[in-house]
Amino acid sequence: MIRSTIILCSLIIFGIVSSIQAAPLLHKRFAGQGTFYEVGLGACGKVNNDNELVAALSAPQFGSPPNPNNSPFCGRQVRVNGPSGSVTVTLVDRCEACQFGDLDLSPTAFQQIAPLSAGRVQITWDFCLNRSKDRKISGGNKPLANTEDRINIKGRGALRP
Repeated sequence: MIRSTIILCSLIIFGIVSSIQAAPLLHKRFAGQGTFYEVGLGACGKVNNDNELVAALSAPQFGSPPNPNNSPFCGRQVRVNGPSGSVTVTLVDRCEACQFGDLDLSPTAFQQIAPLSAGRVQITWDFCLNRSKDRKISGGNKPLANTEDRINIKGRGALRP
């Protein structure tokens, strides 16, 4: 009986400590360059178009999963802040030319944060809290989420949501 109680208490304490250690992961904002690209078939295996609010995550952050279609970042939403405003986009691709912190946006998304003539702008961004992680894009530029809650990921290299 005492042994069972000790094991149970240990598991509870382990869970609390794990939660406390994960807490700093929820408060990271990324900074980098925002650009735009001609959207098409992305690393996540879906065909999207320039009118959708979508983006490509930098290769250092996206990582190199064996099957990019199954990346934990596919379908995740991020809130991007730029010189002229902000926009929530869905990650659908990997940007090979991007540095850590950069995002490559669809033209429609880029226009929400800067004019297309700017080409490249300073941005900050963070992960949105997706209550059902993947709200798959069903076409058009339908809003994918209305939440302003955030999940932010800490660290360099491949991130784990």
